Amino acid sequence: MIYIVLLVFVMFFIWLTVKLLNPPIPDRSLNVKDEDIIKLVKEGKRLQAIKWYRDLHGVGLKEAKIAIEQMNSK
Repeated sequence: MIYIVLLVFVMFFIWLTVKLLNPPIPDRSLNVKDEDIIKLVKEGKRLQAIKWYRDLHGVGLKEAKIAIEQMNSK
C-alpha cells in the first residue's frame, strides 16, 4: 500500500514540475499587428499593449516593457 501512495506522489511531483518549468505557448491566433499595439499605447492601455507585444514577438516581460516605453516616448 505504501508503494502505491509513494508512486502516486512521485507521479504528481513529476507532473507538477513539468507544468511549472514549461510555460504555456503564447496564442498566436490573435492576428495582432504592430499597428494595433501602437494604437493601444496611444490609448494609454500599456498593460494590454505589453501582453500583445509579448505574444506577437515572443519576448520576455522586460523586453516588451522597454519596447512599449520606447513607443510611448515617440
